[in-house]
Amino acid sequence: MTRAVIALAIAFTMPSCVILKEPSAEMPPNIPPVVVADELVSPATKIRVVNRDRVGSSPDGGSTTGIDFRVLIRDRNVEDDLTALVFLDRDEGESAINTPLLPNLQVERTGELERQLTFSVPREEPELDVGCHVLEVHVSREFTNFRNPQPLEPGDLGRATWFLAVVDSMTPRIYMDDCPVSGDTVE
Repeated sequence: MTRAVIALAIAFTMPSCVILKEPSAEMPPNIPPVVVADELVSPATKIRVVNRDRVGSSPDGGSTTGIDFRVLIRDRNVEDDLTALVFLDRDEGESAINTPLLPNLQVERTGELERQLTFSVPREEPELDVGCHVLEVHVSREFTNFRNPQPLEPGDLGRATWFLAVVDSMTPRIYMDDCPVSGDTVE
């Protein structure tokens, strides 16, 4: 009995906590998505040779003229929907006007850290002429505008890049050494 009385006495004499103002919690910083090319489907570590004249076969037995790409998107913000934009030969100059080749590809939330995005670029795309090209996919929660899109929140951007050598029956080989590099002008 004495132990019970001592325990009660200690419990009632303990100092209590009084909250005088509402606690505040800072929002964690938005960490941009990480975009990685799927090396089995569309490796970004090699120059991809694309023949404009070749028609591939699709899994359903039909034919496709698309060039398939797949990326893995790792994003800690698992509850966010993401948007992807695909650019061909995007120009980073100040007076450039860049319009996405494939705009507003939706990357829906899955509740998982990793998501996949698969897209196809048509071989007959007029801008995909014979020569050297750079294909980029940009991923963010939201972009500001259609021409020269930027992430709504600065820095909220993940991207992957591929280098394409586009050939056809008239020009069966492209020498990538002759391709422009970032900062070069093409005439």
